[in-house]
Amino acid sequence: MTHPLLSIIIPVYNGEGFITKCIDSIYNQGLAPDEFEVICVDDCSTDATPRVLHELAALRPNLTVLRHNVNKRQGGGRNTGVRAAQGRYIVYIDCDDYFVPGVLPKLAAELRKDDGLDILMYDYCEVDGSNGSVRKACSYPLSPTRKMSGSEYMQSQPVPWEPWLYAYRRQFLVGENITFTEGVRFEDTDYVLRSTVEAATIRFVPLVVLNRTIYAEQTTKVNNDLNKITDLFKLSERTRQLAADTTKSDPAGGEAVMGHYRFMFRTNVTRYLWRLPAGDIVKMLRTYRPTLPQPDRMMRLCAKHPVLAASGLIAAKPLLAVAHKIYSLRKK
Repeated sequence: MTHPLLSIIIPVYNGEGFITKCIDSIYNQGLAPDEFEVICVDDCSTDATPRVLHELAALRPNLTVLRHNVNKRQGGGRNTGVRAAQGRYIVYIDCDDYFVPGVLPKLAAELRKDDGLDILMYDYCEVDGSNGSVRKACSYPLSPTRKMSGSEYMQSQPVPWEPWLYAYRRQFLVGENITFTEGVRFEDTDYVLRSTVEAATIRFVPLVVLNRTIYAEQTTKVNNDLNKITDLFKLSERTRQLAADTTKSDPAGGEAVMGHYRFMFRTNVTRYLWRLPAGDIVKMLRTYRPTLPQPDRMMRLCAKHPVLAASGLIAAKPLLAVAHKIYSLRKK
């Protein structure tokens, strides 16, 4: 049996208004049908998504539709897709995003050029969900195009946390048992960091592959939602544990992952935690205390004196609220 080069995996939840555009952007690329497969995983949609997917699959023999019996969120959908995939490389895309016209043959050529590459990173563009206009032409000028180990890559430059910015060799993911945490929000970061630091070979190509659709109200916005903020701290804990595990065999790579953990923890505290009631702030800092030693003074305070750190955060709430308002206005 000949396996396709690409398995394009799309987790879908209530995507009836988006999924057709996403699917069309794949099939309009000019790839031969035996070069790719598309796997849509319906995560218990409650709208017309199942009907739309059925209609799309009826016209495309290399489009497979799978459906969960229980909601597993995006991480679970991607895991299900990888288990069913036959392609040499895994490419993720969300159902409300779409590929740049004519780019997948170029991506395929890059993957064929570097046989056995574990991960190929590429670029994307932000577009406005209301009218499709370009909001931000993203680029990673610091990313070298030479091939290197994932650990060296982690140590030498920023590593974006979005899994849809990479093509992953399927046998690498399966062999290392790299999977998403299921049933949680914010499942992306630790997956990307683990796969990157464990990759034997990784390379960046300055190729804009997909359009990332941005809406005025994204479902991933945190605001003052206790459950979402809790999931952010759970993510930072998973990242801390990944750093500790990596350090055992690769101290430099582990420290690179730890840098992501520190950034994540500080962001959770200064951007989100202060929004919660005082009791929740204290509980959160007691539950998710950083390990010591820490070079970061704020994190040392949170680790040694969580109640004191919480008191300072509560006192600073008015100032942080103003700073957040100014930041939000500047982004518009």
